[in-house]
Amino acid sequence: MCIRDSLSDGALRDALARCGGHEPSFTLNLGFVARGDNGGVAVDTRRWARLLGLLLAYFDAHCPDRGARVTSVYVNFADPGAARRRRARAPGARRAVVARSRGARPRAPARPGDARAAQAEPDRRTREDHVDRSNVGPSYLVAFGSFAGGRLRVPGRGPEPFDVSPAANRARAGSPFFRFDAARETHGVEPFDGLRIAVSFYARRCDGLSAAARAELAGLGFRLP
Repeated sequence: MCIRDSLSDGALRDALARCGGHEPSFTLNLGFVARGDNGGVAVDTRRWARLLGLLLAYFDAHCPDRGARVTSVYVNFADPGAARRRRARAPGARRAVVARSRGARPRAPARPGDARAAQAEPDRRTREDHVDRSNVGPSYLVAFGSFAGGRLRVPGRGPEPFDVSPAANRARAGSPFFRFDAARETHGVEPFDGLRIAVSFYARRCDGLSAAARAELAGLGFRLP
């Protein structure tokens, strides 16, 4: 896929889907991070350079604000039911079914907080209400994938929660992004089932960013303050 082919919602969705599926949940931090190596440039930035190029091309093509600043891109691949489905297919799960059929006492269900329960719970980092205090200016959020639920809660803004898929965002505001102030507006994600790929473009305060890191980020296509 060449860069210009990544400008449609469907093409970017498919590119992201090819990157996911390795773990039930994992996160990429691309661009500037407050902590990290390389003078503030996240390690994932170089490892996922091709995907980053597609994401920034998509943002450049569809961002509703000409002067928008972007220092960082956050990508969260989450499928809360994946671990449960894998356990159901595992040999141990089949043995448990056989044991129950023979009258053996079933294993007690996991209690909240223990290791088994934690594996089945949705990713708390995206679920719980929070603000991102280091952000400056608007954030631009879009969620791809095949999932149920997963709407964005923004308690100070109504009506909510919001479907932040590209189609819903376009119908609501004319662009594929949900635009909000993540530093001031409390937000969180509803529980969901299925694969949800959330992508957030945002800017952080660049205090302390080295000249070398600034040049690297600018060369990659980030719009620095």
